[in-house]
Amino acid sequence: MHIAANYTKLRKEIPDRVTIVLAGKTRSVEEIGEVIDAGATDLGENYVQEAEQMRYHLAQKAASVRWHMIGHLRTNRINKAIEAFDVVETIDSMKKSPRTQLRSE
Repeated sequence: MHIAANYTKLRKEIPDRVTIVLAGKTRSVEEIGEVIDAGATDLGENYVQEAEQMRYHLAQKAASVRWHMIGHLRTNRINKAIEAFDVVETIDSMKKSPRTQLRSE
């Protein structure tokens, strides 16, 4: 069964109030595009670089979903992560870095 069919089946079984975050790990651009077309609203990536590449290749489709950082976030990648993701799901520590400034919307 394709990822889009799996998502559609799962979405029918889970209440609408529950957000399904699909992990993009090991999935192709085509597969992610298909699942967005099937109605997915939230996508997760483990790495900043993978999210940047996926967003680039998906172009307009990428703008229609919320992007979640679901992997380990290294301190030196925080500023890039803020640009690439809408939600950060994981935090290792609350150590402050003088190079990092979190922006509020």
